[in-house]
Amino acid sequence: MENVRVSDEMLQGLLEHKAAFDNLKEGTLNVRLDAAHSLRPDYKLLRGDRECGRDEDLFFERCCLVIGLHRISALIARTSRNFWGPSVLEIMAEEMLRQGYGLQDGDVLDVEVWVENLVRPSDSIAT
Repeated sequence: MENVRVSDEMLQGLLEHKAAFDNLKEGTLNVRLDAAHSLRPDYKLLRGDRECGRDEDLFFERCCLVIGLHRISALIARTSRNFWGPSVLEIMAEEMLRQGYGLQDGDVLDVEVWVENLVRPSDSIAT
């Protein structure tokens, strides 16, 4: 895990408005997974819809971090360039995760994502 600076104030404000997070902290907590994660974005900030100068689309999926007895609402952030690849999650939250929970490189934590409609209407179910 490592901290990475990601967004300017304008981008932060757009995301907070769209995702209903009131106080997202700048930067991300990078979490390396054992396998790739296919992002299912809940929110998108497309390059043509904003004027912050970043030439890439931004995608965000709601998630929950489980750190000890704490459950923290958060967002997985991914760009259209996906610099880190599909097996690294960049996590944004309303608190500084490393400092607030004493996280160190190599610590293990759980990230929960929600999957709705696992069965599409066109799928058939055997009984």
